[in-house]
Amino acid sequence: AGRPSSSVSSRCVGLPRVYLRRQAPVGDELRDGRFAEGGIQEVFGEERGKLLRVQVSVKRGHLEWEQLSTPLVAEDPPLLPDTELAVRVGQDLFLDEELPKPASGQGYVSVTETSLIWKSSSNSQIFTYQGLTTNMDLEHGWTVMSSIWHHLRAHHTTVDEHDFTRFISSEVQHQQRIETEGYRSPSWRMLKALQSINKATTVQGESAVAAPPFFQTAGRGQTKFWGNTEGPTVFLWEGLDDDGRAWCRKTTQTRKDWVVWSRTNAPKGDTSSKPFEEHGRQLFCGKAKNSNSSPQSGASGRALRCKGWWTRGAVETSMNSVNMTCWVHKESPLKDAEV
Repeated sequence: AGRPSSSVSSRCVGLPRVYLRRQAPVGDELRDGRFAEGGIQEVFGEERGKLLRVQVSVKRGHLEWEQLSTPLVAEDPPLLPDTELAVRVGQDLFLDEELPKPASGQGYVSVTETSLIWKSSSNSQIFTYQGLTTNMDLEHGWTVMSSIWHHLRAHHTTVDEHDFTRFISSEVQHQQRIETEGYRSPSWRMLKALQSINKATTVQGESAVAAPPFFQTAGRGQTKFWGNTEGPTVFLWEGLDDDGRAWCRKTTQTRKDWVVWSRTNAPKGDTSSKPFEEHGRQLFCGKAKNSNSSPQSGASGRALRCKGWWTRGAVETSMNSVNMTCWVHKESPLKDAEV
């Protein structure tokens, strides 16, 4: 890169046209290669063998330099000192024990080369490994996502671990039964859309191992998964048992802040009535798409989860195979255009 360009203007008005030859400036060049502003130079010209001396004013240019910036490494957290504390989770440490501390008392981060098996105690039959929690009990064995397990442990009212694992076992059996009959869980995006209709705080249907955690209260009839609040409710009709459908019937007859998500047409052989139709109206209908393509994650129009997603943490979704309808109370102020 060369020096900045300079503009030269002559003070000798009316002089004959001359050919100017620049001489090197003396004394006005700075250390960074730039020239002082408004410096004065003397240049010489020739006209038909005559020497002319003229004085010109030189306006020096300035380069646009990059602004000062802070390197990203300056925002890195300070390095953690090595505590030389070797702890083997599942062998030297269990989750019901106090975490070991170094002599300095400072906190530390332990990094392992392989995944660890987490157990709540040395004699527990429940362990967590690579995002899944498994109960090894021969009579009440099951496997669910570890996030589901920890969420239910933190919010369920049952304290005894044996009673709690039996509760999980019964919920797993209910979820397996309705999925065998053809039921598929709505995607969380679909459930959030249903929740937004009446700003629902409660969901009724399915099981504790498949219920969405973004509701304050979840249950099926009188069976509570977590929470005790009463408020606007979303009912997943095909995911309810007899007790849950009786609860839905009572709610739709006495309240107006409810939403029911149900199949438009009942399956063959199902002669059960839908009590919410008497007190409600259709808000919108979700049309099924005929597609034999394999489930893909993130595709548009896919509102169902795959079978057994809660046992392996699957995020794939698929298209609806049947038409679904959203029902609200007859006196609901919402209109189709607002959904």
